[in-house]
Amino acid sequence: MRWPILAGLVLLASPTAALADEPQYACAKPAPDAKLTIQFTPDLTLRDLGAWVTGFTCKSVVYDGEAAARASKLALIAPSAVTPRQAVKLFTETLQKAGLAVAEQADTFVISLDPSVRRPCTRPGAPRTIAAPAACARPGSAKLSLSFKPDATLDDLGVWVSGLACKRVSFDPAIAPQATRVGVIVSAQLTPRQAVRLFVDAIDATGLTVAERDGAYEVKPGPRWAHCAAATPSSPGTPAPQPAPQPPSGGPGPAAPAIDVDAELDAGLRKIDDTHYEMKRSLLDKVMSDPMTFMQGVRVVPSMKNGQPNGFKLFAVRPSSSFARIGLLNGDTVQTLNGISLSEPDKALGVYASLRDAQRLVIGLERRGVPMTVTITIAK
Repeated sequence: MRWPILAGLVLLASPTAALADEPQYACAKPAPDAKLTIQFTPDLTLRDLGAWVTGFTCKSVVYDGEAAARASKLALIAPSAVTPRQAVKLFTETLQKAGLAVAEQADTFVISLDPSVRRPCTRPGAPRTIAAPAACARPGSAKLSLSFKPDATLDDLGVWVSGLACKRVSFDPAIAPQATRVGVIVSAQLTPRQAVRLFVDAIDATGLTVAERDGAYEVKPGPRWAHCAAATPSSPGTPAPQPAPQPPSGGPGPAAPAIDVDAELDAGLRKIDDTHYEMKRSLLDKVMSDPMTFMQGVRVVPSMKNGQPNGFKLFAVRPSSSFARIGLLNGDTVQTLNGISLSEPDKALGVYASLRDAQRLVIGLERRGVPMTVTITIAK
């Protein structure tokens, strides 16, 4: 599960990776004429094969979640040792026999449904935009060590790349919020440019397309989704649904979804005492899909102490804001979450994803020079 309020802080602390969960896969490129001995269990998953090919090619692997569901059990048998080139061919042929398409690019294997296989259609959603974090800072040319949850949603990827590139991400209304899931396996460190390319490849694997315009990434259905539009005709005498009007190019994104924050917090958050709270998981699910809405009513800025990052300081905290409702005050400096420093990007990479299944959230902060904690227990 996820926690909306600290999610915003984590995105600011670590904009280069918001989906960390598993350790980065190790990789080592063998010599071209080296022999690889292949030993697999009888039933393989797509992720198993992806992790294997990543290990000796040092290339990332992205795959459509629907493709993984279609090929939940794979078989790969190699009677003798093979060269790396032969192993890649065996990997590709195994997936093709399962009805999947594999495109090998410079840094990535992109795995998707075969064009002849129709993707299940989902009901359209509302147009939605993920804004870049308010205190976003591009990582420059530094190499990034990235790791991802086994299955990421489109919104997860949007939040991640918006923090990485400091650009908003908009989704066409034809794309439902949970239209598909994406698998991402990364081994070698990536430059920011390569990381953005990974985002584009992951979206492409699902049959969607990404266009960069006026400081934003626009995600729209690609040709493989065309049959979905044809499969949902309007009822007789009913005008075809029209997409919501889009903001002018370069202008601000559409208004935040009409979420009654106060009502959601009233229903899902309970105060035990000044430093202990209880939050329902149902609330976490709702608000992590739109963390910026729940970050309204506060200004969050990086804090420095003796020239070093020291967490994030809160200003202009409104009494009715989400931050105030969990006991945070104007002037507090939030420094850790569940013992993980928000001041150190390398350590903060796993914070966001760890919120998904956490049973308890312990916020370490400094208030008027005095360290203290706020504890939130996650309840059903």
